[in-house]
Amino acid sequence: MKSKVSLMLAILLLLLFPYGRKAVAIHTYFNGWEAKLPHPPIEQSGSVYLPLDDAAPRFGLVPERTPGGVALRAKQTPSGTLNVTREELLERKGLLYFPVRKLNGFANYTVDWNARTHRLSIASDGVRYRTEMDGLPILMYHHFQTDLDSSTIVHPKALEKQLAALATSGYTTLSAAEAQQYLKGERLFPKKPVYLTFDDGYESNYTLAYPLLRKYNAKATIFVIASTMRSGAGGPTDDQAAPKLTWGQIAEMSATGLVDIQSHTYDLHRKGKVRGSDVERGLVTAPAYVGKQPETKAAYEQKVLDDFILSKTMIERHTHRPVFVLCYPFGDYSMASEEIARQAGFTMTLLVKPGINYPGSRPSTLRLKRINITNADVDEAFLKKLDPAR
Repeated sequence: MKSKVSLMLAILLLLLFPYGRKAVAIHTYFNGWEAKLPHPPIEQSGSVYLPLDDAAPRFGLVPERTPGGVALRAKQTPSGTLNVTREELLERKGLLYFPVRKLNGFANYTVDWNARTHRLSIASDGVRYRTEMDGLPILMYHHFQTDLDSSTIVHPKALEKQLAALATSGYTTLSAAEAQQYLKGERLFPKKPVYLTFDDGYESNYTLAYPLLRKYNAKATIFVIASTMRSGAGGPTDDQAAPKLTWGQIAEMSATGLVDIQSHTYDLHRKGKVRGSDVERGLVTAPAYVGKQPETKAAYEQKVLDDFILSKTMIERHTHRPVFVLCYPFGDYSMASEEIARQAGFTMTLLVKPGINYPGSRPSTLRLKRINITNADVDEAFLKKLDPAR
């Protein structure tokens, strides 16, 4: 009886998994971007095969059936032909599949396959895109100054050493959109990714950091408190000694494509006593007390929603670029504030909690961790912060 049950189980497994094991989804990328094929690639005996009729046009190849198999021509270099023999082809459910390894070295194609992460990268531009699941370090800066030192102030000489170290160590700095695409698994990059962020919108971001970003062609995102940005030259609009950016400086940096301007709220970069907490917290997190009574839930939600939308609208009006990232003041958030941020149109939120972010983690673009950078973070100490395994 047992032998009959075992035989029936074996037959059932063969019917469910005809090639001996459960198929694992292969994430395919072309020139760094995710390429979703109608019929996915298959893996057999350690090799990956692409569906000929799906993949050929998608990857810039023109297939031609020949008596001996298939000839592939590259649209960019039509004089070159890649021959795939009949023996090298697979047929599954009426579809022909060819081994992707054949493309490596043909014309300007490169192929990278990572069996551990099941990522397949095909490129026709000669670039090798990394298929590892590299973590994304998000670096946190605030103010830059030449004669002050604190945990939130960095000397421009230290910043230059850090940017030079990123360049020489093979890092790729990302824009806000690229960081989101990477974390959602929609895009690969040829080098190690890193995302630079500056909080609060100090004018030193323009006078001291921006020239260095241009020198090293490094991308960064500045999170501004919209109500404190200045209309022109003059003193700061709030009670802080360090002046904030002008809208003209913001527009200039944004127009280059090197600098993204995103939200740090409109006017809620403040702490106070809020419902459910014995200590003061960011006012975006919960109803705040006015005297002995807290706001109603509805009043709190409307206040925060109005602030988030106003910050987004104001920044977009001055930069003419989409605002979709919210950096929480003090890193304080709640699930209520996350829902309000979603309603306001933010699809990416950042904290001050230290750590590395990984693509595909859930939620992949929310409550992202960051690494605070100081003057002490230079040379090997700086690189080790980005890659703790170093």
